[in-house]
Amino acid sequence: MTIGVHFPRVLSPIVGDQLHGTIEIDERSQIRAALEQAWPGLTNHLFDSSGDMRPHVLCFVDDGADRLESDGPDIRDGSVIRFVQAVSGG
Repeated sequence: MTIGVHFPRVLSPIVGDQLHGTIEIDERSQIRAALEQAWPGLTNHLFDSSGDMRPHVLCFVDDGADRLESDGPDIRDGSVIRFVQAVSGG
């Protein structure tokens, strides 16, 4: 499956100013490995050492919130993953 991926500008140094791209996977459980293969070092900015998505990173798959766990909802060919930097303050 070809999956679209969109990154926030804050990640542009890690993704080489490529804010849009694609990954190829056969199943959902391959997403993290495919992201790391396409953009080495990226997963360190998205996931913590236990494999959970970092709290300041939001992720949407086809406009639904998603934490990219292996047992999450199905992803289909043509799906789009969007990473968003969470903003807080007062």
